[in-house]
Amino acid sequence: MFRWPISVYYEDTDAGGVVYHSNYLNFFERARTEWLRALGVSQTALLAEDTAFVVKRAELDFCKAARFEQNLIVETKVIQLKKASMVFQQRLIDENGVVYCEADVLVACIALSRMRPKPFPKILPRSLKVEADISFIGLFLQASLLVKFVMLTLLVLSIASWAVILQRRKLLTAAKTDALKFEDKFWSGVDLNKLYQELSARQDSNKGLEALFVSGFKEYARLNKLNGRVPEAIMDGSYRAMRVSLSRELEKLETHLPLLATIGSTSPYIGLFGTVWGIMNSFIALGAVENATLAMVAPGIAEALIATAMGLFAAIPAVIAYNRFSTQVEKIEMSYANFMEEFSSILHRQAYSEKEQA
Repeated sequence: MFRWPISVYYEDTDAGGVVYHSNYLNFFERARTEWLRALGVSQTALLAEDTAFVVKRAELDFCKAARFEQNLIVETKVIQLKKASMVFQQRLIDENGVVYCEADVLVACIALSRMRPKPFPKILPRSLKVEADISFIGLFLQASLLVKFVMLTLLVLSIASWAVILQRRKLLTAAKTDALKFEDKFWSGVDLNKLYQELSARQDSNKGLEALFVSGFKEYARLNKLNGRVPEAIMDGSYRAMRVSLSRELEKLETHLPLLATIGSTSPYIGLFGTVWGIMNSFIALGAVENATLAMVAPGIAEALIATAMGLFAAIPAVIAYNRFSTQVEKIEMSYANFMEEFSSILHRQAYSEKEQA
């Protein structure tokens, strides 16, 4: 938003001190000229490139009469920018924000020699973006193709990250709940043979401690039926079977966690790459104008910094979730390992008891 102060002189008014309606157009015209000058664009440079701006359409709404010796402000911003035209939205207000006149002005860029429309010259487009939409969507649309690609990549990574976070959270919560339920049932004094038969009937749905129990007891029962059984061999076989089952269960729990680690570690650098590229283009564009100002480079830097912000937005949840889930997996692994040792002890006593009975 460009703001240009004006004072109402006697030449701007009629005998009663009221501003002529045509002079509001003059106020707006002067403000647009000052806006262009504030961007560091020289009118002389434009004329040298056979370029001029002409008003194609103007819509004014006279809200209140301005009077002699009033100090007013003209607000000017570009609300639409095309290849060879732009639409200004202008308001004449006082220091209290009271509106005296509003206007939407369509300005076209023409070649003076032919009096025909022409695209904006190279010294203008970057400067004109200063007054364009500075919302997130506006900055995204104004960004260069590479920065847009970086932003879209980070958006995809963020969506993938949250999908993994929600899915892993649900799975790990279920794993802890199922482990507690099975341990309660296991230590309730239930007959192990009956428990094994019950779980074997639904073999495909066994997971967690249930899978460990079924694999260990199954191997124990198979080896125990062999002639000349040796307790040490039986225990070693059942323990190995449970170790294999433990590895498979942990693999299920750790699925996609490396993806979170990758997103968390690389997203900030991807965003930084987009930021560096955008800032580089902003400073390169300054060489096309005579007077460099902060207002000229600010939008380019802002749209570039969005890439860094998006990188952090994708990385921070991924890193937090990865650390949290890794800790939960370690705790679940410890509970599984403890169960294996306790179950092995039970099988060990039972194996030697059956040997002595034999």
